[in-house]
Amino acid sequence: MWVQILRIPYAYLMTAILAFMMVGSYSDHNSVFMVGQTIFFGVLGYVFKKMDFPLAPVALSFILAPMIEKSLYRSLIMSQGDISILYTRPISATLLAIAACSLIYFSTQKKAQVVRTGTVA
Repeated sequence: MWVQILRIPYAYLMTAILAFMMVGSYSDHNSVFMVGQTIFFGVLGYVFKKMDFPLAPVALSFILAPMIEKSLYRSLIMSQGDISILYTRPISATLLAIAACSLIYFSTQKKAQVVRTGTVA
């Protein structure tokens, strides 16, 4: 049965999918704003796809960001608003150092690649 769906012309199939997406985004909160937000992020995704921007990290960040935000909020509540808890503890300081080293390493690798080839691969 599902294979038969692939026989539908692409234009009709995409129109139906877009219609279901708009109805779903409207029915979730009964808000036209949500439909506009769906269209905006759809266009943004299309632009990212055309620019060969990897979409997996973006999707992963949308999933992980709320969890990270809650954990940061809990940490700040436990430390009574003192942000030094994020870098004075051994485990968090080690993780921050690893993240900083990774950021520096990969940013310099991209620059070195541009200098060698003259273009970004």
